[in-house]
This record gives sequence, C-alpha cells and structure tokens, in this order.
Amino acid sequence: MLNKALLKKDLKPSTMILLILTVLFVIQYPLRTILELEHLRLLESDVSHVFSSRLDSFVQDIFAGNALSLLSVIVIVVMGGMFIGLERNTRRHNFSLSLPFSRQKLFVTKASIGLGAITVIMGVNCLVAYVIIGFSEYRDALVNFSFMEMFLVPLLAYLAIFAFTLLMGTISGEMISQVVLSFIFLIFPFGFATLLTAFLTGHFGNLGTLTTHFDEWITIFVLPFHVMVDFGSFPEIPTGMQLAVSLPIIVISLVIGIKLYEKGKSERNGEFLLFTPLKPVFLVGIVGCFAMLGGMIFSVFGDPAGATIPFYWLGAIVIGGLALLITKRLLQMNVTMKNN
Repeated sequence: MLNKALLKKDLKPSTMILLILTVLFVIQYPLRTILELEHLRLLESDVSHVFSSRLDSFVQDIFAGNALSLLSVIVIVVMGGMFIGLERNTRRHNFSLSLPFSRQKLFVTKASIGLGAITVIMGVNCLVAYVIIGFSEYRDALVNFSFMEMFLVPLLAYLAIFAFTLLMGTISGEMISQVVLSFIFLIFPFGFATLLTAFLTGHFGNLGTLTTHFDEWITIFVLPFHVMVDFGSFPEIPTGMQLAVSLPIIVISLVIGIKLYEKGKSERNGEFLLFTPLKPVFLVGIVGCFAMLGGMIFSVFGDPAGATIPFYWLGAIVIGGLALLITKRLLQMNVTMKNN
C-alpha cells in the first residue's frame, strides 16, 4: 500500500515533466490522427491514386513505431533522472531517508508513479486516437490495428525504459550521470555490435553470411527501437519478440533496483557512481568502447591507402587516450546543487 505523503512528495517535483509527456502523447496520437484524417480527405478528393496507398498505411503510421516516439523516450529517461538523480544532486535524498519509511517503500513509490503515469497517459491518448478513427468515415482502416504490436509492445517498451532508468539511478550518484548512463546502456547492444563488426571487418575482411540479418535481430535488444522502428518490415523476427525483452527488463530492473537502492551510500551522492568497485569496470568499458569508436572512424581515412589496420589503431590510441583522461575526471566529480 502506497503512502499518500510519499506520493505527494514525489509527484510535486515531477508535475512539469509529466505534463510535457502528456503533451507529447497528445501530439503523437490524437492530434496527429486529426491531421492525418484531414490529409486523407484532401487526397480522396484531389489525388485518388495516392489516397488508396495512404489509407492502407494510415493506422500503422499513427500507432506503429515512428521517429516521433524518440522525444517521449528522452522525456521518460529525464523523468527517471528527476525521481532519483535530482534528489541526490539537491540533497533531498537525505531528507527522504530521514522520513519514517523504508528505502524499499521510497523506491516502490517512485516506480509506481512513473509506471502508472506512463500507462495512463499513453493508454488514454491511444484510446482517444482509436475512437476518433472509429467515428470517422475511414473507420474500416482500423482492421489494420494490432493491439499487441501497436499498443502493448510500445507501452511495455516505455515502461521498461523507465524501470531501467531507475536502475541506473541506483548506481549513479547524480542526475546527469544517471541520464547519460541510461542512454548509453539503452543503445549499448546496437552500438557495441556496430563497433565489434567494424573491428572484425577491418582486421579480417568481410564477414559474409555471418552478419546476415544481424542488424535486424540486434534491434530487438534495444528498447528505444521498440517504439521507433516498424518491426513489421522485418519478417525474419517473430511477432511479439519485443515482449520477451521488455517484460524481463521491467522485472529485473525493479527487483535489482530495490536491492541497490537499499544499499546505496548517501554520503557518495553527487559522485558519478555510488559504488566504488564499479569504477574500474566502467573505466575499462568506457575507454574500450571509445577506443573502438576512434578506430572505426580513423580506419575510414586509411582505407584508400590500404592502411586500414594502422589507422584503426592510431584512432584507437588517440580517442581512447582522450576518453581515459575525461573518464578519470568524470569518476572523480561531485555535482551538488542548492536545494531551494
């Protein structure tokens, strides 16, 4: 049972970000539906041959994955940062710990507000868009609507992104590091696969059939792609595979998040990471990835001269060295702000 006082405490600073998220979903679903319906009416009267193809993809354009969803992903990650990271920046975390509630209850309250708000806001706006189409002269187009692919998959992806951002908040000491780490690890499977492919291709040549449909499959493990990419264009991927990724991430993020939130040391608030043993792991990981990125970029310049490998390692040393210097400073930083 959630405590009303805790709900009010966490809702107050997050009101603005929830309002922004509401506006984005209104634009993405109801408002876009109204505009698309007007566009269809114009096409039907003036350009009939374009109208037919437009009508066929009308519902998919509204409800399936599209680039507009990227803004919602960004806002949801920032919202997760405000729930945990901003508290650590402003020392309000210490005030929360002084209240007569367990850390588990504090974390569950924040998670409940975020998960509940995302579900309600997206659900209501999708329903409004669906009803608008249902009452229009193009209601027959709703036969193309798929509840699982066009509502359940993106909803669970948004919830998983928020839960994962909270998990990142339990290991990071402030809001900026929480948001940055969340974005990095949300796209990590695709980014690391790209860097690894560039390394192997640069050193061993074309991998041939080994990489066939690899890009399509790796997108399954990147949550933002679940709401931005139309997986209907990937026939090799079974329908609903995204659910097999989102659901475990939600559960695992919340369970581990609660445990880490209980163990986090408040005296390290403001630092990049709360847990000291993680610093060498992140140092090696960040520097290694940036070195591979530098190698991938520099190898392009060496390709015309047939010196791909030397240029790859030159880029790896230069960019990796810079990343080492910057990461060491990041891991030592302490960001705190005055709590007004």
